[in-house]
Order: sequence, then structure tokens, then C-alpha cells
Amino acid sequence: MDKLPSGREDYVRKVLEAYRNTPGTTGHLRRPDRLLAGELYQRCIPLNKVENALVLAAVRRMIRYAFARIARQHVGFPEDQIVSAADALSILTAVPRPVIFVDDFAGTGNQFVNTWERLIRAATGAETSFSAIAGIRGMKFFYCPVLCTQKAFDEINLMCPTVILQPAHVLTDRYSAVSPNSAIWPSHLKPTALDFLRTASSRAGIPDTDGASPDDWQGYEKQGLVLALHETIPDSTLCMLRWNKNSWSPLMVKA
Repeated sequence: MDKLPSGREDYVRKVLEAYRNTPGTTGHLRRPDRLLAGELYQRCIPLNKVENALVLAAVRRMIRYAFARIARQHVGFPEDQIVSAADALSILTAVPRPVIFVDDFAGTGNQFVNTWERLIRAATGAETSFSAIAGIRGMKFFYCPVLCTQKAFDEINLMCPTVILQPAHVLTDRYSAVSPNSAIWPSHLKPTALDFLRTASSRAGIPDTDGASPDDWQGYEKQGLVLALHETIPDSTLCMLRWNKNSWSPLMVKA
């Protein structure tokens, strides 16, 4: 049975220690970290669940680094140029230079925009962000996802105008199974395709959240994609392709 440590101070100490020891973190603790640990205690979140969440986040970061290493094999840049956001900011504050962000998929653009604007504590101890230093002479920022939806393309160009966005492929609404302009369906099925997806999803128990949830029947933000990547399936895909509840067997397994 999951149990909270005996007291608040003990819980906060163990959460912060787990955070400091998580791969990919700076090891520095800030006041917001302590406040969050206290809030987790107030919400009665078991310590082992917090530790598991930290491990999962670290694994996801390593998967991102794994993609960067795949890119390195094809492009040929040195291994030591693959660094975390905090390390990159520490380097840039000392010596301005170009930066390339690589990714496998950009679905909404929100994740990159958050990375671009998020305050990060550099090794110097100062907090800064990529957006804050973008105007310094000698800085150039490139974002190169393999696949980028039109929605993400427009969002990143709007919110990060100093970033040079160069996706390998831009997915317009023709790649969406729920778009009137969809190229997914043959012409004789297109008139009934949306009703078919809605009915089949409802039968499987897939919710209709108007795109607010990754489990929405149309996919996150109603993008309705039908694709999978090497490591996982984007939340923007049709949920019925990865749904595994109510005795539904998924066509694709989400990592």
C-alpha cells in the first residue's frame, strides 16, 4: 500500500533528494521546488509515485537525446554538442553561437514554445531563457523537426519569430482523417468517414472532449493524424489507433 512519510518535513526532504538525484536535472534546489514538494504533500501524493514520475520524465528526456544521437549519425556533428537546455544556456551566456534543436515530431508547437520561453537556471546560477538571449549578436536558433503539423508550424513562427524553423516535412490538414480536405479516405468513403470514426470511437468508450484530451476520439486538439513514430505514437493521432480499454485491441501501442 502506498504511504506518505510520517511528517511533512521528511516528505519534502525525500522529494527534493529524489529530484536532485534524477538524471538530467541541475542538482540545484530553488524555492519553487520546495513549494511544489510541500503542495504534493498537502495533496497526499505517495512518495513512490513522485519518484516514479521523476524516473519517467528522465526516460523521456533520454529518448529525446536518443533522437539527437540518431540525427548526429546522419548529419555528423560531434557527440559533445548534444547538451541539455541548461547546459546550452550556460555555454551561450559565455560564447554566443548557433543552436540547433532537433525533434522527431512537432504536433501543436506548445512543447517547443515552452522550451523557448521557460526560465532555466544555468550553471552560473542565473536564470534565463532562450527567448531572452535571442537578440544577442552571434546567436542563431534553428528548430528542425522531422515531421511538423501546419498547426505547429504556424504557432512556432508566431510565438518564436527569431527561430529559423526548418522541418523536413510539413503535415497539412490533408494528413488529417477528420478534415474535409483529408487525403486519407478514398472519395467514395469520405462523405461517411467522420460519422464512422465518431460511432466506432463511441462504441469503444473513447471520450469526446472537443480535442482537450490526448484521448479525444479525434486526437489531441482534433488533429486526427494516422501516423506512428519509431518510439511512440503522437497524441495528435486518432485515439482509436492506440486505445486499449474496454477490450479494444490497439493497432499501435503507445510507449
